[in-house]
Formats: sequence, structure tokens, C-alpha cells
Amino acid sequence: MPDHAVVIGINSYPGMRNLLGPCQDAEEFLKWVTRPGPGGVEPGNVHKLLSTDFPPETDFRDAQPVCDQIINMFEEILDGNPVKHDIGNRLYVFVAGHGMSDVNRPESAALIAANASTHSISVPHVVVTDYVHYFRRIYAFKEIILVMDCCLDAVVQRPLDVKSFLQAPPHPKASQVKMFLAKATVWSKRSYEKEFNGVVRGIFSVALMEALANAPAKENRVTGKAVKEYIDQNIKRIAGNQTIEDPTINGRKYDEIIFYQRPAEAPHTDPLFTLTVKVSGAVDGAEVTLFDGNLVLAETKPVTNRTAVFHVTPGMYKVELPGTDRKSLLEIVGDHEEIL
Repeated sequence: MPDHAVVIGINSYPGMRNLLGPCQDAEEFLKWVTRPGPGGVEPGNVHKLLSTDFPPETDFRDAQPVCDQIINMFEEILDGNPVKHDIGNRLYVFVAGHGMSDVNRPESAALIAANASTHSISVPHVVVTDYVHYFRRIYAFKEIILVMDCCLDAVVQRPLDVKSFLQAPPHPKASQVKMFLAKATVWSKRSYEKEFNGVVRGIFSVALMEALANAPAKENRVTGKAVKEYIDQNIKRIAGNQTIEDPTINGRKYDEIIFYQRPAEAPHTDPLFTLTVKVSGAVDGAEVTLFDGNLVLAETKPVTNRTAVFHVTPGMYKVELPGTDRKSLLEIVGDHEEIL
């Protein structure tokens, strides 16, 4: 049975404060979820919606995506049958942008549409948690993984817009659906983004991707429990000087979900990312030294064609050209090129 993925990122909010990280975070998750092995979702089963796919607007009333476009990502999966069950084994839902929560329902989480404005009396939004629970109710998938890198401000002093879902009777197997529900923060609080090596990303999204790459595997299986524990143990390090709230990760039997199985020959300690150091003016035979986050010498590489290449796991590093004042501190969260 095929897996499906809904991936939504909204950077542009002409009527509010623009964000810089959501679309990049969505793209990074998309790479993972469609990669053979880890996510393995076929491109034809990906339902992607990014604000960067639309022309930039200065008037919030023209900004996209709007609520109907967001909702359509879920409608596409049902393909005209609102009680369609056994669609696939797993549904991934990743959303990033401005968000909020219901003042009366702390478990709720909504994505704010691009055409929202601080000068309007209403806030267009989609309660994403209601949609994933509807899919659980009709037993559309055996497992549902929801990731929301959004604020959960309880700013609307009335219940959020609960769509009039078809009152489909619960499927007999609805209670068996496993759910991994991950939110960047706790009810009524905010999530944050920061710059990582010149690119702004959501802190929670970076923590998630690092967890998917590095969480310890039991019998080569990376479970929901391992992903949650890795995020809990490392997100403050990733946040650095930015004060953040703890993320909220729960769900029915979330700890039993197997995100993916690593090949036995590729344990989680293997190098994951390529660090390319460009050294202008350096001659072949010169050396570049790499230090880990504790400033302990990790490796020395010779320069070839003014380039030294290291293979590293995520984390803090320092690179330097010995005998000169050329050095850089950097945090690795993906493949990176540094110029000394």
C-alpha cells in the first residue's frame, strides 16, 4: 500500500511578518521523505504547496496559498471519496509557517494562510490537527506522522474554525492507527527560526532532520521514541542562544512507529554530510585542520586544487589554516561549503 505525504511551507505573509525558514524546511523534509529507503514516498503521492511557488504579493488579499488551497492538499488524497479507507500504510504531514492554537483545545494546531493580516478582524487558517484526526477516524492510513513547525499562540478568543467534516462513523480499525504528532512548541507559545550557516531555518525542523539522520537505531530501526528522545536531548544545543520552549511530541503508540530501517552496514555514527573548505591562494600540500565542538582536533586534510573535503556528522566545528589567522566557526546541518 503506497505512502502519501502532504508538505506545506509558507514564508510570505504580506499582512503579517514574513518568515524565512518554512519553505526551505519543507524542501528539506521533502528530500528526506521521497528518498528511497528513509521516506520512500513516490513523487506522484506527494502533495506539495509552497508560498515560493506563487508570485510575490504586497497586498495580503492577493497572497497565496489560501485556506482552500491548503485544504485541497488533503482532499487530493481522498480523490473524491470522503470515507475512503485503506489508502496507504503511512501519511506524512509536514507544515511550516505562522500558526496558532484553539483557546479551548490545547491539543489543536492550525496553519495560518498567507492572506492573513493583523489589520483584519478574522484570521484565515486551517486546523491541520483536525484533518489528520479525520484521516484516523476513517482509517485512511495505518500510521500518521504529523510535523508542525509553527507557533501555537492562542490569540483568537473563540474556538478555531472547525470545518463541518462529514460525520462518517469511525472505522472499526480507527483505534489501531498509530500517530506521531510533533509540534515545535507547547500550547499558547511560539516557535523560532534562526540562521544556520547563512540560511534561515526553523529550529524545530533542523532538530527533526538531525534526529532522522542521527537518532540511535535499535536493530537498525529508527523509531518514533528514538526520534523524540534525540530532539528532546539536542534541541537546546541546536537553538544556541535562542530561548525556546520544549517541543510537544506525542500520539497513540508513537514510540512504536518505525521511521525507517538503516542498512546494517551504515550505522548512525557514519559520516553524513560533506564539508568542502575552499582555501584561496593555498598551494597543494597545505593542510586544513578540523576541530569538533569541544575544540578537540578531529581531522587534518591536505589541500588539493585549493580545496579540502571533510565528511562530518551534524554539529559545531572549527576549521582553520595553520600558521595563519584564517579560521571559521560553523554549525553543520547539511552539506556545506566554507571559504577560508
